[in-house]
Amino acid sequence: VDVCYDGIDNDCNGNIDNLGLPGGCTPIVSTIPSATCGTEVAYGGIVYSSWVTGAQGYRFRVTEVNPADDSEIPGTQVIVDMVLRNLYLHNLSNYKYNAKFKVEVAVRFNSVWQPNYSAPCFLLTPTPVSSMIGCGTQVTGINTQIFSTLVPRSTGYRYRVQRLDSALQPAGPVQEIISGIRNFTFASVTDFRYDANYSVSCAVRNTDGSFLPYGPSCTIQAPKHPTTQVRGTQCNDYAVTSYSERIFADAVQFATQYRFRLFNEVQVYDFQVDRVLNNFRLSDFPGLVPGETYSVQVAVRMPNQPDFGPYSKTCTLVIPTIARTIEDTSLTAVAFDAQVYPNPFAEQFYFKVATASQESFTIQVYDMMGRAIETRTVNADAIETTEVGANYPAGVYNVILTQGTNVKTLRVVKR
Repeated sequence: VDVCYDGIDNDCNGNIDNLGLPGGCTPIVSTIPSATCGTEVAYGGIVYSSWVTGAQGYRFRVTEVNPADDSEIPGTQVIVDMVLRNLYLHNLSNYKYNAKFKVEVAVRFNSVWQPNYSAPCFLLTPTPVSSMIGCGTQVTGINTQIFSTLVPRSTGYRYRVQRLDSALQPAGPVQEIISGIRNFTFASVTDFRYDANYSVSCAVRNTDGSFLPYGPSCTIQAPKHPTTQVRGTQCNDYAVTSYSERIFADAVQFATQYRFRLFNEVQVYDFQVDRVLNNFRLSDFPGLVPGETYSVQVAVRMPNQPDFGPYSKTCTLVIPTIARTIEDTSLTAVAFDAQVYPNPFAEQFYFKVATASQESFTIQVYDMMGRAIETRTVNADAIETTEVGANYPAGVYNVILTQGTNVKTLRVVKR
């Protein structure tokens, strides 16, 4: 005869306590209320089972199941023993978002875990989203962190980023950026444009490594395009001493080019020069009137940007009253000019130069990132036979040809 609740098959018939047999023991079970079963349990929520008088503990057997047919998923079962009748589903090692679990309960009675479990109760876990923070704002810098809300136990965040046009319609490719923490920066965006609006949304990585659906998207504006100006000591009605004096703009980190604009509305003069360095000379600009005041603005071009940024503060320069002298006036005046050919080029390029000076030439070549590629000095009589660019990789280059106070900036393309 079996002794009830001792956990032993006393009569050796293979049925502990002879459950369900005539004269068998009444099983002791704890059940989860039917109103709870089939519901979604919020993260951090408590699942209670029914109180059993004299129970010394509650054992919960939790198994993930396929939502379609409630079949058990192998390797997902976890058993947790509790002194009280409450289950913290989110604390289990097999916890997973957007999942369905089967929960069964057994009790400890008479210092023995009873062999029978309650009828299964099926519970659902939530599908959380990580919402973007700072929607509708403009970030201050390309390395400013853009955050989304925290999702407990998430092991990663995937951000979906797409550039928008002025009507806030998609204008660029969709990029996904995966981060182990809940933020990213515009430095990671391949289709980055200063001042552009971007649609951004976030998906969180589930505990099994898969990603959950994306949360709501919002608009975040990229940082303002960097600007610069002529430095303060050469800004307001600055009297330039000579055509060869260098006028400097405040340097901008990572800028690839500087665009200098000189204009005078009375003279109907408006001319701009692009340089890889943050300075220019009056000799870069043709047709300046001695003694006149010209306004100057500066814009910069940043890496991987389609164009220069906006001009910033306007400064004024006073042109020297002694006109620029290129050569001795006893010589026939020849306007300095230079060209490169062929352009584009496949192997090397050459210079075609107009000058009356016999001074040597300095050739400086920079790539579009502003890195110096080559610098050399060539005699005046050899400049037009000098080969340049034979070992350059394909790309776009800025070439600065200098002879005395004369400077010519040229752009060449190697195929």
